[in-house]
Amino acid sequence: EYGLSGVILTHGAAGAEVFIAGGSHVRGKPAGNVTVVDTVGAGDAFVGVLSASLDLGMDLPAGLHRASVAAGLTCTRASAMDRPRVGENPPLVISPSPIPSTTTFM
Repeated sequence: EYGLSGVILTHGAAGAEVFIAGGSHVRGKPAGNVTVVDTVGAGDAFVGVLSASLDLGMDLPAGLHRASVAAGLTCTRASAMDRPRVGENPPLVISPSPIPSTTTFM
């Protein structure tokens, strides 16, 4: 009815999932828990990192996981302007490779 090819749902620390037109469903791994200070900018971080991950050729589940981690890290800062910087812990968030399943963010 609306011409959508898919819908992305984010679930905070539980990760994110995509429902694709035609019935397909893709879920990313959980992102891990963080201490939330402010959620401003989390959605922007999610969309930006997901877009960049897919542009780098990452598969959708890995891109969803990477984007969820970036959104979580954004929530650890007060305001969207105090965002994580390149080289900050964990550096894997900005690497072009998928984050290993053993990585935790607490």
